[in-house]
Amino acid sequence: MKILALADVVTQEMISKAFKETLKGFELKIIQWNIPESAREFQAIISKIEQNGPEAVEYDFDITGEITNYEPDILITHFAPITRKMVEAAGHLKFIGLMRAGTENVDVKAATQHGVKVFSSFGRNDNAVAEFTVGLVLSEIKNIARGHAALKQGKWRRRYSGGDFGMELEDKDIGIVGFGRVGRLVSKKLHSGFGCNVLAYDPFVSEEEMKNYGAAKSGLAELLSQADIVSLHARLTEETKGLIGAEEIRLMKPNACIVNTARAGLINKEALFTALLTKRIRGAALDVFWEEPIDINNEFTDLDNVTLTPHYAGTTIESLWKSPLILAKLLDDFFRKGHDSNVVNK
Repeated sequence: MKILALADVVTQEMISKAFKETLKGFELKIIQWNIPESAREFQAIISKIEQNGPEAVEYDFDITGEITNYEPDILITHFAPITRKMVEAAGHLKFIGLMRAGTENVDVKAATQHGVKVFSSFGRNDNAVAEFTVGLVLSEIKNIARGHAALKQGKWRRRYSGGDFGMELEDKDIGIVGFGRVGRLVSKKLHSGFGCNVLAYDPFVSEEEMKNYGAAKSGLAELLSQADIVSLHARLTEETKGLIGAEEIRLMKPNACIVNTARAGLINKEALFTALLTKRIRGAALDVFWEEPIDINNEFTDLDNVTLTPHYAGTTIESLWKSPLILAKLLDDFFRKGHDSNVVNK
């Protein structure tokens, strides 16, 4: 079988190593998607694709011609878009493999209509996001980033909007909204490593499963009213969009913080901004935003009780190397054993 791979920040070397070691006997061709050198410009492209689908950006070369000439059986990608036209140009195409969990950059409907299975790679950056979440929690409650920024400006600052003193994590109540892979890792790290009491809200996860990761099952209202820190790890769907709005924020303790490394749309933007501006809650730490990349005039950059990072919780060198390896193993498992648990369009 022939594989055509589209490389970007997941490099040709990473893809070649993973697939040649795992899927032996397959013919592999790799094409470089020419992404901008500027991280800000690349993030803007990613945001366009995630919000508007694979047709939102265009290639600067004849990708359909490459596909037609090579006639791949398998087309793999990271962020590079796969459009309906590309699917239709690949007459022998049987599989599309994504080196990430999200499918926004692939026309899954077109793939399904043409009998092409789409594989999604879960788990590549779970630990990276979980570690980053813990880092944001610590940064926010201990004013680490604000202290650093003040010293860079020549100020010896020890008082902040959240109070004159930082907080310790031991014995604090942590509320985790969404108890999938990342939420479970965050729970385990905070419960076992820092001695936190963890409450978890996820209607699709059992009480017993939550206990395995040090968490107690909770309703959303109970969690919000009890937690010192609320950390979001749910998927963004029509049901979860705006899950945390003005009413939910009013349930939170005045000294509580909210952390979001999942998707910005889980929180109502205006409600959060108002709560931070009026000091209704202690603070927030955000790695994701409603429009990305944000600019210097974004209203959240003027607030003194929020920690902001540029949507890179899951970006580590380890997660990039894992991306093609996970997909290669999934495909190998499918071909050898018929396992299709990661097929998104069965």
